[in-house]
Amino acid sequence: MTALTSTAPARYTDANEVDALRRDDAGQLSDERKQPNSPAVSVLAESSVSELRRLRVEESDQSIYLSGRVRSFYHKQLAQEAIRPVADGRQVVNRVDVCDRGQI
Repeated sequence: MTALTSTAPARYTDANEVDALRRDDAGQLSDERKQPNSPAVSVLAESSVSELRRLRVEESDQSIYLSGRVRSFYHKQLAQEAIRPVADGRQVVNRVDVCDRGQI
């Protein structure tokens, strides 16, 4: 992972985009693309909970921001705790909204 300077804009990545980039046209993992941009994105992209794979991640030197929508407070907390081990001392800011099933 490349560190961003405090003056650089935050990196924005959708976990689904990273997962899609990891597979070639035949659906096989591509050797040159096995490593996503960010450990936080990778953790969410590999989650067994589909809602977590759709969350967005923004990163800076000091913080990791989660945003998107999930159906339960449990999933909101699960996303936050899933990326905490790879936060490397940065603050995890959970901006995930809990919505009804039809709003996701």
